[in-house]
Amino acid sequence: MNFNRRTFLQTSVGAGLLTAAGPWWTSTLAAPKTQYDFEDYRALVCVLFAGGMDSFNLLIPYDNDEYDAYKDLRSDLAYLKNDDQLLELSRYHTDRRFAVPWIAPELRDLFNAGELSFIANVGPLVKHMNREQFLDVSLDKPLNLESHSDQIAQWQSASSLLPLAQQNVGWLGKIADRFGNTLPNDLNMNWSLSGNNQAQTGTSTTPLVVMDPHNDRGFEELWEENWYPQKASAHRDYERRINPEHYENLLQQAYISKLKAAMRDNERAVEDFTDGLEGLDTEFDDHPWALSLKRIAQVISAHSTIDARRQTFFVNMGGWDHHEDLHENFEQIQTVSRAFKSFRDALDEVDLLDNVVLFTTSDFGRTLTSNGGGSDHGWGGNAMVLGGPIRGERVLGTYPEMSLDNKPESQLSNTDRGNFIPTTSLEEYFSELAIWFGLDVEDLELILPNVQNFIPEDSDRPEKVGIVA
Repeated sequence: MNFNRRTFLQTSVGAGLLTAAGPWWTSTLAAPKTQYDFEDYRALVCVLFAGGMDSFNLLIPYDNDEYDAYKDLRSDLAYLKNDDQLLELSRYHTDRRFAVPWIAPELRDLFNAGELSFIANVGPLVKHMNREQFLDVSLDKPLNLESHSDQIAQWQSASSLLPLAQQNVGWLGKIADRFGNTLPNDLNMNWSLSGNNQAQTGTSTTPLVVMDPHNDRGFEELWEENWYPQKASAHRDYERRINPEHYENLLQQAYISKLKAAMRDNERAVEDFTDGLEGLDTEFDDHPWALSLKRIAQVISAHSTIDARRQTFFVNMGGWDHHEDLHENFEQIQTVSRAFKSFRDALDEVDLLDNVVLFTTSDFGRTLTSNGGGSDHGWGGNAMVLGGPIRGERVLGTYPEMSLDNKPESQLSNTDRGNFIPTTSLEEYFSELAIWFGLDVEDLELILPNVQNFIPEDSDRPEKVGIVA
């Protein structure tokens, strides 16, 4: 391809500016740590299922008694075991039996092959708690539970006590700050195929937005994302400010003109890099979201071209706010299932499967009871992890009992609707990924400010969920 590292570095001065108006917020975080110098390559791929996936219809109990409780609780939302709507998962690492919907056979196969695991009932927490503690008004809980914007912000920052107006930086962005963002190549560590996002935004770093040719939305439209209207507004104001015609002073006009030229050069450099990627033999569905995963696999395959040692990627798949017609709407899990299999195969094709972990996030889980065709906003839900480094074929964490029992020790925050209090915190989930990624244990508290609440007295880290060996 007509591209080299020197060309990219010379044109990358606008990389941080390409995605945001610069970090107009402030946040205290330690300076880059000089000993972070990696020889190997590792990548984290964050998948956001925006809207709040009904993930208790993704990972379903299959033992007769537990399935019957699931069916009674979910009523019209339940998949039917006797109609072959469920695919049983391997029982090799668990005494309990689980299943996925019949429309997701690739997820079943990836799980059974030891390359995918589920993390049960995970979500934002201040501390571990049961129902009795949840009802204690003196104990802190995550702010604004069941709010789309607040909960996505908390998932992306792992800061459950900050109001939305102060949710500016994310845990992947903080890692980029700590690593020095660019490592040896002067290039953003964090790449997004779904516009700007909080997860990859640090105090001094912003994600590099890769304009995917499979995404027919323009750059400006990406800034209209509803999740971050304050950032979209700031960007529009920034665009106005970098218009040379806005300034009468000739020096200011010259400076702004050079800045805009640098940004255009940077965008062209990204396009040259991504458009020039070699193709993959692995087939992906002709679906924009699946093709975004293909583009991520291509960028990963070319990491040595830009001497990248650590990279994160972010991609959003929306449309999971299923207040009605759950069965019909949830069929998009077919796209996820097929795309995950293709992504896995593409990584294997380029011999990088053991260097990548894909993990999923969402706003929240959903109510276990039906509202008459759909489910409403909940709290704890089930996530997926995929890749060569993970301990696959497992349901990690604690999958809750499908019961509306009003006992004090239960994990229900709402006994009428069936909202589960998470049994695995975001800190426990993300700390294991961060350490695998290369973060020193002593730096966990800089990245996950509430992590101390989940570290046992005789340890220096949270108890392992068991995601990686």
